[in-house]
Amino acid sequence: MTPKPKGKKILVMGLNRSGKTNFSRLLATKIQCPYFNADDVRQQFHDHDFSSVGRNRQARRMKILCDWAIRYGNEYAIADFICPTNETRMLFEPDHIVFMDTVEGSLYKDTHKMFKKPVLLRDDMRITEKVNFPEQVDKFFWQYLRRIK
Repeated sequence: MTPKPKGKKILVMGLNRSGKTNFSRLLATKIQCPYFNADDVRQQFHDHDFSSVGRNRQARRMKILCDWAIRYGNEYAIADFICPTNETRMLFEPDHIVFMDTVEGSLYKDTHKMFKKPVLLRDDMRITEKVNFPEQVDKFFWQYLRRIK
């Protein structure tokens, strides 16, 4: 059995137009780690299936990409995707969640209907406004990633 890599997977999640991509890019630059955007990944795999099966496949795919990045020595890897259900979040297995809770609903009825807000734990963060993302990135870095245990 291979030991679990020591790196951490960060899930930046929320509905479309919530600021996931902007936040993720800033965070990836700050902590110098790989960043995977769901739209880019779907494009590379020519997979635009948004059924429950397609969303679960995408969650597993994002997990594999982040796990590979960590296995190759990165301390962190970021995945930016809606991750709308508890099942997709369980499939991804994040170490940290940044929940971009900045919009009321999705532009897409199927996404809006299935989206469940995550239960956040001690190492997770909820962002409620699309303002000052650099400050929010610094807060996440110092309060959640560099916290003295």
